[in-house]
Amino acid sequence: MTRRPRATRRPARGYVFLVVLLVMTVGMILVLAATERAAVSTNLVTARVREYQAHHEMLGVRDLIIDWAQKPGVREKLAENVRNGEGTFDAVLPDGTTITARFEDAQGAIPIAGNQGIDAQLVVALHDAATRLPPDRPDLVRVAGPPTISLYGAPEEVLKAVADRDSELLSILRAMQAEPMMDAARFTTALGATGRSARAVDLSRLFTYAPTLFRISARVITEKEVRRYTMLAEISGNLAPTFRDMRAIPGDGSEDLLLESERAPSAVRSESRRSASSDSTPSPRAK
Repeated sequence: MTRRPRATRRPARGYVFLVVLLVMTVGMILVLAATERAAVSTNLVTARVREYQAHHEMLGVRDLIIDWAQKPGVREKLAENVRNGEGTFDAVLPDGTTITARFEDAQGAIPIAGNQGIDAQLVVALHDAATRLPPDRPDLVRVAGPPTISLYGAPEEVLKAVADRDSELLSILRAMQAEPMMDAARFTTALGATGRSARAVDLSRLFTYAPTLFRISARVITEKEVRRYTMLAEISGNLAPTFRDMRAIPGDGSEDLLLESERAPSAVRSESRRSASSDSTPSPRAK
């Protein structure tokens, strides 16, 4: 009796293929994860470097503004120049980088902090005016700067809050804003002429006619991009300017495309470039 040969079992090739495919998939996932992690790490390092560069560039812009503000005659005319729309400072560095700084009156909001050095009556008056502001306008109050309101920089809502439903007083305040040379004496005289002599002194103490708190919009212009910074500075007396806030303004690059007129050096920038090349000091446009 002959035995039939035992059949040999073929290897499970399909099973081996699935195992290889699984190993390859896991390997690809690990490689992709490692690559993505390296990319994220690189982006973080790049962002840190850019933040570091922006911070020091911002400090450099601040120092240029401080140097410019300490020049004779600048502080005395700064408030007037800002009121006339001429509060601008330009400087061209030896490498061709242009720095511009535009000053705006930032003292028109009502101060709600830092009023410890004034009498209680004035603190109460400022607090009462602040309570009459629109609740959805946090930009109408501030916590930095002097405890007085800039008459020329005060928005309509601030004037209404101070007038407290007195339409005639509101009209007077609007008219005073149009006067280029308003001061405390003229303020009290104008109110006294309308029968408000009793309130004239108290109202006058709420306002200042030569603001010292300014919002500075600075731009650093190169051949490829524009970098923007915003600063809040108090510039008064013979003291060095005090910077209350400094921040870089982020951008996606779409606003960094320069107009040809911005790239072409104006007469002022040409003069500034010659001055900067000789002594590396900024040349101001505003006097």
